[in-house]
Amino acid sequence: MKNLLQACRSGLSSLLRSGQRPVSGEKKQILFCAHNELTAGYLSRALPLFDASRHEVFLSFFPLSHTLSAPGNIAERCGLPYLPADRISRRAWDLILVADHVYEQGAMPAGVPVVYMPHGLLVMRLKENGRVHRFDRWAFDAQGHSAYRAILFDNESNASAAARDFPALKEAVKVTGCLGVDRMLALRPERERFRRELGIPEGEKAVLIMSSFYPEGLMKKYGRALLDQAARLQGSGRHFIVSAHPNLWVEPGFLELMEEQKARGLRVLDPDEPLEPFLVAADAAVSDFTSLSLAFALLGKPLIYVPIDAGRFDRHSLLVRLAAGLPRLDVPEDMETVLDRAFRDYPHAFLNETARQIYPHPGEAASRMKKEFEKILRIPS
Repeated sequence: MKNLLQACRSGLSSLLRSGQRPVSGEKKQILFCAHNELTAGYLSRALPLFDASRHEVFLSFFPLSHTLSAPGNIAERCGLPYLPADRISRRAWDLILVADHVYEQGAMPAGVPVVYMPHGLLVMRLKENGRVHRFDRWAFDAQGHSAYRAILFDNESNASAAARDFPALKEAVKVTGCLGVDRMLALRPERERFRRELGIPEGEKAVLIMSSFYPEGLMKKYGRALLDQAARLQGSGRHFIVSAHPNLWVEPGFLELMEEQKARGLRVLDPDEPLEPFLVAADAAVSDFTSLSLAFALLGKPLIYVPIDAGRFDRHSLLVRLAAGLPRLDVPEDMETVLDRAFRDYPHAFLNETARQIYPHPGEAASRMKKEFEKILRIPS
């Protein structure tokens, strides 16, 4: 793994810093640059936007994070040809698409446009340096200009905040929406089929437990106690499903913790399972500030947050606004009571109003993104 990571860094850095285009072909050469299973999955959703007759698309990994599968296997599951890192510099790229920052100062190309397509809706959480991750130092080149030709956003609120607080990013900011969210919304008519296929007993309420990987996230702060409550309630009119960020799965002891939950009868999503069927099939969700909670909010079903520290988020965060107006689970022992109350009486009007601000252009992500890509590649629409 260490050698693979070193080779990956060497290959991409060599290409990007040189700005060379050693090979030329008729088809536009597109590189999807991922970190792990999660980002590879998000990037793969953009594949249909590139006509195979005009584009050749490859998946590579830089920097390579800890993964549960080999990069080639991840690429195969995503339906993309895998390009090892040491072969990146042999091709002339027309566009590089990333789902997270490339964590190497100066690695952004001088001649190859790079587009940042985020892996999930933007929650505007602040890092230790006081910056939102998407606007951290990796978003800028050594001269302080945008490192990206385009940075794709979910809504005008977040886009305006970025342009206002970071003028160097203004020209790169584009509002497109999210392909994964649009797919989820399009799958809503399949809800009953998903429930049957996922084994959710008829008449039971399916409850998603969703967690980010941060220290103040649900799993690290409340994990075992909350899972104990879910196991206690499982089968008594409730069917609990656990979704944990892939980064948690590579931490010591976490895999064993999840296997323990499976043995207790809880449904646990594996890191590479598609999320949309579970989001659509669920009746409610208990969540921390993971971006999945914003996606779930768009479905109009009861969403319950564990306590969130508003001081850890940008002042423009729609997630903080959403969480402030929704029911809260303060301690795991109250889960049964809070869920029962949410199913009886829930602020749906507030939820739906805020959801429209979070995602104002449903169903438009593919057309909006394709337009941006064609503009960059100078392909007539």
